[in-house]
Amino acid sequence: EATLLDHVSSYREKLPPIRVYQAICKGKKNEQIIRMLTEAGVEETIFITSTFCQEKTFNDHDKQRLYDIQREAVQQSGSKTKVNPIRTIDISEVVKDSPYKVLFLHQSSRGDTISLSKALSLIEEKQVSIIIGSEGGISDEECEALEGLGATPVLLSTNILRAETAGIFAVGAIETIWS
Repeated sequence: EATLLDHVSSYREKLPPIRVYQAICKGKKNEQIIRMLTEAGVEETIFITSTFCQEKTFNDHDKQRLYDIQREAVQQSGSKTKVNPIRTIDISEVVKDSPYKVLFLHQSSRGDTISLSKALSLIEEKQVSIIIGSEGGISDEECEALEGLGATPVLLSTNILRAETAGIFAVGAIETIWS
């Protein structure tokens, strides 16, 4: 069994620690999100509730399903990600919860918005947390509160991305910029 994953990937460098705080999305999108982020080597995916979340919690069955998908993604991809219990917190708790600098993706430019590459260049230790909104993004009130707590708004140099695409796109960009 130990040799099954030896040939999965030739990339052996340690990936930068990245935590993703993903707003709960509708339906099965959360399953797709946790699978992709786990395969990409994200340290932990924490689900958050925010203004535009249509679903605010997971039942025990949903949590177990997400945990199982995460476990399978680690096994199939050779990811070094630790399989973590599924956690849900409010968006207002992210900055306190995160051990790293917090960036949040926003769909439009805000007063202090900077590019992802600029934000990453300002972080001395290569470790970061990113917040991804649900369908509808992050409300202006939540953005103001996050900025007040020290989080940095980031605008990706691309089209507005779907909630289930934004996280994997940002993680790929971070890993590329920092590698």
